[in-house]
Amino acid sequence: MAKTSLKNILVGSSAAMQELRQQIEQVAHTNATVLVLGESGTGKELVARGIHELSNRSKQNLVPLNCGAIPKDLFESELFGHEKGAFSGAVASRVGRFELADNGTLFLDEIGEMPLDMQVKMLRALQERVIERVGSGKSIEVDTRIVAATNRCLETSIAKGEFREDLYYRLNVFPIFVPPLREREGDVVELFDHLTKRFAMEGESPIRLTGYARVEIMKRQWLGNVRELSNFVERLSIRYPGQEITLEMLPAAGWRETLLAEASSQDHLVNTQPMSPEPASGQNISGEYAFKSAIHSEASTHFSGAQANSSATSAAEHAALMGHELPSNSSPASTPELPTVNVSQGIDLKEHLQKIEVDCIEQALEGKKGNVASAARLLGLRRTTLIEKIKKYGIAVPA
Repeated sequence: MAKTSLKNILVGSSAAMQELRQQIEQVAHTNATVLVLGESGTGKELVARGIHELSNRSKQNLVPLNCGAIPKDLFESELFGHEKGAFSGAVASRVGRFELADNGTLFLDEIGEMPLDMQVKMLRALQERVIERVGSGKSIEVDTRIVAATNRCLETSIAKGEFREDLYYRLNVFPIFVPPLREREGDVVELFDHLTKRFAMEGESPIRLTGYARVEIMKRQWLGNVRELSNFVERLSIRYPGQEITLEMLPAAGWRETLLAEASSQDHLVNTQPMSPEPASGQNISGEYAFKSAIHSEASTHFSGAQANSSATSAAEHAALMGHELPSNSSPASTPELPTVNVSQGIDLKEHLQKIEVDCIEQALEGKKGNVASAARLLGLRRTTLIEKIKKYGIAVPA
């Protein structure tokens, strides 16, 4: 598969997506087991597809199995197959997913939902590359590559006794984190335009956005990620085939974005919004954590519930789109001038810049009452980058 076709599978030009595609290209040509991490709706199955199609196994099967959708008593049969008469209802022999994916790739989605007793058998299959069908004592050798995916924090599951630590390390050979859509700056519009071609009604041109509508979709959080955006585009394509989509045509923001607005209003009124704990550096982020993090990171912004349900476009953006300037009394406060530095006697520029950086980080953390996600937005940094700088400089985060 050429790089251009990988871009067609994983659309987006952001730095995060470029890094993701690079990791896929690095691991695809190996036989390493891959663990794909990310929130629900980010496209983890597309990552598995990209890995398979770039690999030397691409002419063989890519076999998917959703571990959260298989009844516990049928799990072993689904994975390893069964012989005729192995259990009630087994009227014929059946090949399992491992055998179907022999010399190909087995994609195990929602691996964190796999029952504990099956995890033991899964570990043996990975270690020995041998399986046994249910009702048979014959061992079958398989050469199956495993790509697993989860939106859960497996370390937390291990601590709760819900996931085997030895299986985790067997799966976590090459972890790939799929970033949420809200961290893929600039990709929302690119994805929107890509999806409009897919969902265009027969005989109609793809829908397109006005300037107002374009700004609006860029401002939304898309907590359901690419899946939410895809449903959004399909709905608009059905309702307004071939039309230019104005701000008024856009559906209201989702219920979770409404919760964001409510959290923001409460924080603005009482200034006591609790802080969501930050995960340790390098820790996998579960969908539940990401949702809570989004709620609290947005709680310090100042927009009302009504705005969240209609438009996230700010007054400044609205004026800019209309070609007007805001009145002087509504313009943002001017940036304070930096103190002048006398370099005539010489200075350590690196140390001086570090002091400025530390001071800015401390001010942002103090202003956001220790909420790292909100402070990162204030500084124009990614949350993970700010966490690294806090650790690097040993900055104390206000409680």
